[in-house]
Amino acid sequence: MKHVLILLLMVFLVLSCDKEKRTVRQIEGSWEIKKYKRILSTGISIYANASGEMNIENSSNEAWEKSYSLQLNYSFPSFSGTTTQNGLINVLESGEYMDVSTLNSSDVVTRIDQHRIMVLTSTDLQLEFTDIAGQINTYTFRRK
Repeated sequence: MKHVLILLLMVFLVLSCDKEKRTVRQIEGSWEIKKYKRILSTGISIYANASGEMNIENSSNEAWEKSYSLQLNYSFPSFSGTTTQNGLINVLESGEYMDVSTLNSSDVVTRIDQHRIMVLTSTDLQLEFTDIAGQINTYTFRRK
């Protein structure tokens, strides 16, 4: 019984490492926004007309760190806006979450958000994060 538990633990560790490596490898590239959904603090879901893209590429720092740029135009029923960001993405050990550090023009970190990777395939990427107002935002991308 003890040997079975040790074997199961080893299999779990190997699979966990593989998922992280797979996430790091698959997330690179150019992604076009297809859907932007926001769940308000009241629980109401609203959808935006959205356009833009996110580019993720290798960073020279660490194996799990990537640089990103995001250009997003959106229009919800009662407001609209534009988001332009540059920064670093650090895929966390589970491969299910990543820290997104936004950099200013002097390459100083101005904000760090944790995003959950809901879907990641060769063609689709869906990210979810909670903003400072407590609203849940979901971006759905398609690989370009």
